Amino acid sequence: MGIFCQYAPYELKGTTWEDEKDKFANRIINTFAEYAPNFRDSIIDYELLTPPDMERIFGLTGGNIFHVSMTINQLFFMRPVLGYSDYRTPIKGL
Repeated sequence: MGIFCQYAPYELKGTTWEDEKDKFANRIINTFAEYAPNFRDSIIDYELLTPPDMERIFGLTGGNIFHVSMTINQLFFMRPVLGYSDYRTPIKGL
């Protein structure tokens, strides 16, 4: 099973990922276990990849799998650009 936890900071204030890694993993597991009570007992092993791990292993700058964050003008009805979210373009048939 894979659990994706988005938006973890690359740098932690006053501590390091090495010091917080297990605590963070337990917080994620405990949150999931609130909805699946026997979940923790079913875990054989786990691997938590922090943003620095993602950068080191996969070369993702800042550990961000999206490389850049989309701004509000690229979300929902404004994608790809305002006025064209219904996938029609000014070019007929395109």
